[in-house]
Amino acid sequence: MKEELFEVEIEKMSLGGNGIARLQGDSLKGLVLFVPFSAPGDLLQVRITEKKKSFAFAEIVQILKASPWRRAAPCPVYERCGGCNFQHLQYPEQLRQKQQIVLEHLSRLVTKDTEIFTISASSTEWHYRNRIQLHFENEGFGFRQRRSHDVVPIQDCLIAEESLIQYARGLKNIKSPQRLQVFLKEDLSVSHFQDRDDQGELMGFSQVNRFQNENLVRTALAWAEGSFVEIWDLYAGAGNFSFPLMSSHRKSIFKAVELSSASVQQAQEKLRKLNLSPVKVQFLLADVAAFLRRAVLPDQSLIFLDPPRDGCASEVIENIASRNFEKILYVSCNPSTLARDLQLLFKKSLRPLKIQRLQAFDMFPQTDHVECLVEVTVDRST
Repeated sequence: MKEELFEVEIEKMSLGGNGIARLQGDSLKGLVLFVPFSAPGDLLQVRITEKKKSFAFAEIVQILKASPWRRAAPCPVYERCGGCNFQHLQYPEQLRQKQQIVLEHLSRLVTKDTEIFTISASSTEWHYRNRIQLHFENEGFGFRQRRSHDVVPIQDCLIAEESLIQYARGLKNIKSPQRLQVFLKEDLSVSHFQDRDDQGELMGFSQVNRFQNENLVRTALAWAEGSFVEIWDLYAGAGNFSFPLMSSHRKSIFKAVELSSASVQQAQEKLRKLNLSPVKVQFLLADVAAFLRRAVLPDQSLIFLDPPRDGCASEVIENIASRNFEKILYVSCNPSTLARDLQLLFKKSLRPLKIQRLQAFDMFPQTDHVECLVEVTVDRST
């Protein structure tokens, strides 16, 4: 039986890194296709590799007409290595697509009054990652292959800080196979730990792009302007946002909540060094949902959220919705769970809410991942 091929044009990129096209043929007209390693404006011949009820995945058979934003990926193992999926896009187009992805996910929540800022580009699109997970095998090292447990050997990584690869080349006597995290410490020296030991990661930076993290923290502090009775930093990690917020709001009572004991231990050690009063500043080892069940939030307070990629538990959002907060600042690395959480927050809140400001940050160049900062306030115009 002859294999069926389709001619499609890529409309845009999706969260997940695939190009999106729609079939025009009679039998499957309108079916949405997700095509890896395609670019907006590509005219392609593709074959379907996996079909679902309302969409399908396809692979490129031939590029009939290349997108003006397509480029040759500079990495020799691109498309095999599981790390990057946007290298074939010129960097300005990566930024445009990420901005569009964020706005599409939040389209039901932003209004004409929402102040939407242009995505903040990374100061460098290469050599920005200060932490990588390497797999050592057969006296070499590499990354996991895409959709496989096989290891792709590498000599370099174009998105890792250069000192990390230099350090990895010098590692000797690694038992094979072995998985290590190689990371940059805050003093800019390099170290490593076995990936099953989560203690080591805390000696490095909390964000993989330390250059862009400075912009993110600076913007968060600017948006946290005002006087607050209390500030709650939920999912606080080791204090990436906590300590800058403490410094800029010395009159506020500060409560940071984190479930990782190693992170809390590191933050509490820093608190002791800074000689901060435990009456004014607390770094609590707790599940956020459990903390919220017993905590009382005074009026005129700020809630800062920086959850993992899965977002907040629904119990957390519903609890926050019942509070008389002044402002919420929500940092997210996943526009999908961000939109889900905000929709639930707006639905459950007893007061009308609005997105006051929205800013995307390209924390992860050459990938589809994007960081967002959203300011939520009470809508007093209604």
